[in-house]
Amino acid sequence: MAPIIHYAVFPTSHVSVDQFPSLKKAYGQLNKAEGHIKSFYGLQVTEEGSKQMYFISSTCARWNSSMINADLGAMMYEVWESSLYHRKFKEISMINRETDIAKEFNPLNEAVAAAGEHFFHHEFKVLEGTNVSGLESENTEFVLVTPKPGAPVDKVREVGLKVRELWDNKGHPATFSESVQGNGSFLMVVGWSSTTHHLDTVKDEPYASLVTQFSEVGVFNMSHANLEGNE
Repeated sequence: MAPIIHYAVFPTSHVSVDQFPSLKKAYGQLNKAEGHIKSFYGLQVTEEGSKQMYFISSTCARWNSSMINADLGAMMYEVWESSLYHRKFKEISMINRETDIAKEFNPLNEAVAAAGEHFFHHEFKVLEGTNVSGLESENTEFVLVTPKPGAPVDKVREVGLKVRELWDNKGHPATFSESVQGNGSFLMVVGWSSTTHHLDTVKDEPYASLVTQFSEVGVFNMSHANLEGNE
């Protein structure tokens, strides 16, 4: 069964720097959860204004939740053995607020609540690629892709898979995923040594022409982050 990426983002404007340690500690509660495998968090790169904070997760099961917003700033990535474990942790940490884990997790719940409508969640099913390697790179590129008006979803998927294969074959670990909601949106994740490395590389062939072909059918929302494993 294809892995599911849980992509969560909210604006750093809704969180003070003093809150970051408590948010990291809260996110660390995932390591106590049954079925949790891997998760990541981090800030958008300074070159892009560090506007977003990211929390990302993945599961090998059919269902998980993910959050996206073009105007946000932080990210999480979690890997679960199954969606059942993820739902169990969600119930313990967010619904039954009297548990010890819920109390520790509360700072993150409060940050999400403060972000309000700016905290949007979504799920992506991995079509091709590993769901961790790009996140473990020094710099991670995220591209949210939606079809241009009149462009068939199948064409966006077809070209996106070609782009992913090219990056991966050239030593840049890449994953291409599709919304489980079936709304025609996609997520490309690529690992780089730096944002500059990505922006310089994409100007050259064989990348430039294929990326141009991709841009003819898709609308891109791109960002870069420096992620840390949730140890």
